[in-house]
Amino acid sequence: MDQPGQAGFRRRLRQAGRRITANLLLEESALAAMVAGLVAAVTVLCQRAFSVRPPVIPAVAILAAVAAIYVLVRWWLRRPSPMRIALEIDERLALRERFSTTLAVSESADPFAVAVREETYARLPRVNVAGRFPIRLSRRWAYAAAGWAAVALLVFYMPPLDLLGREAEEKKAAAEEKRLEQARTSVKQEVAKVEAMVKQLGAAEMAAELATLNEAAPGTPPAEIRRQAIRALGELPAKLQQSQAGERAEAAQALQQMMKQLKMPSQGLSRDLAKALARGEFREAANLIRKMQERAAQRDLKPEEREALAKELAELAKQMERLAEQRKAMEEALEKAGLDKKLANLDEDALRRALEKSGLDAQEIQKLIDKARAFRTASANCRALGQALAACSSGTPGLDGLSPDGLAALAGQLDALEAMRQQLALMNATLDEIESGMAMLGMGMGLIGPFEFGDSDQAAGGSGGPGRGSAPVETAESGDFKTSSTRVRSPAGAGPIVGTWYEQEEQIKGEAQRQAQETLQAAKDRAAEAVSENRIPSRYHGAVKQYFGDLDKKPETSK
Repeated sequence: MDQPGQAGFRRRLRQAGRRITANLLLEESALAAMVAGLVAAVTVLCQRAFSVRPPVIPAVAILAAVAAIYVLVRWWLRRPSPMRIALEIDERLALRERFSTTLAVSESADPFAVAVREETYARLPRVNVAGRFPIRLSRRWAYAAAGWAAVALLVFYMPPLDLLGREAEEKKAAAEEKRLEQARTSVKQEVAKVEAMVKQLGAAEMAAELATLNEAAPGTPPAEIRRQAIRALGELPAKLQQSQAGERAEAAQALQQMMKQLKMPSQGLSRDLAKALARGEFREAANLIRKMQERAAQRDLKPEEREALAKELAELAKQMERLAEQRKAMEEALEKAGLDKKLANLDEDALRRALEKSGLDAQEIQKLIDKARAFRTASANCRALGQALAACSSGTPGLDGLSPDGLAALAGQLDALEAMRQQLALMNATLDEIESGMAMLGMGMGLIGPFEFGDSDQAAGGSGGPGRGSAPVETAESGDFKTSSTRVRSPAGAGPIVGTWYEQEEQIKGEAQRQAQETLQAAKDRAAEAVSENRIPSRYHGAVKQYFGDLDKKPETSK
């Protein structure tokens, strides 16, 4: 047997087999790519049309795995046998079954078989397997490319149709969840601020009630969460005013009203003290007393100054005693309720019985009782302050009328009153924070907010309306309501005063001062009433006090 010829025969047979197998693999891959493209196009079409969101990465992995398995299985089942390869060579090279016959009798020793093999081996140099078995892509690859191009077009250019409304429902649910989270966050932030201030006021039970607002039941709408928080915050001021913190704050407020009625000494060290007391600045007053105590102990004051200071403190003590006996604020509250102001002289039990007989409801009765209680507390504090001032001028040998122990006790009394004032300031700040929190939560509900023009037919986020109108409207000249300019002749002469302005300037010599003083005092009273009734926010209280305090200062005369 011719071994070189047999080796060449086998080599050409394997070469043709590899090329046939490669074309078969490409053919099956093209079919798999074409089917995968069709599946992907249908999937994208369904996703855009019905807003179905399949898991992309797992779906791609599964599709690729299925395609690969399909190609391998089909290739394994359709791979050609050696005889099939030989027949393909005979057919494509027109060898008249020489390759297939040679392969069939390759192991035979028959002379005919030997002659057939020799003839086939002799023709091998003229056999061009590569030229007759080219590796090329079939038309199926064009179909597969067209399918995947359609997939790309669907992905990048097909808008979502949402025929079943699934995407709209998902967006609505996502927006609702976002609003719910925003509502919870807003409630938590605003409640935390108020809760911290309520704890400082000592109302632990109210703080605990506020903490429960952060634990909304599942399924509660965002508007209801905000509404519950607004309702709880709206009920809190009344609860605070009825609590011990409210009583202390109201008593401190009543005391400040009493202090504002102090008459300023004309000169001397006690003038600054009286000013501080009238402004309710008890800490500054305590510091002034301590400075007096130090100067008295160090004998930095002249004997006549110490004696004058003792007299001035004694005069302030008398004023405190008179103020403690006044019941002006309570009388005004009773008259405002349509009752006899003489009821202000009754004790709490007698006042309650008298109010119940007057026909007032329980809420108004309790409000007047609380005011009377606060007034009595303020009167007691005012009387105690007057006694402390009187003790300062009791006198001890060597100090010319000033008592160091009395001054120390007076400073302690002022420190206690400063604590009451801080309680009032904290109460006012808490009320302001409650009002601010309710406003912020109301803005989230669309109840409070800036008005603005809308840009579409969708609902606006604030209080503004959706969209802008463009319909023709009648002008002022053509409509029912017209404007025309007229000239009215009014009689000349003295008429009622429309407005009056007072300026803080140097007094002109010879001008009457009584009317200006009365006007200034009336303005002070109105401002004090506005502060006491919380018509002025607490953050402006200091500015109001400073303004009226500056009015008391005498302008410096030019030398």
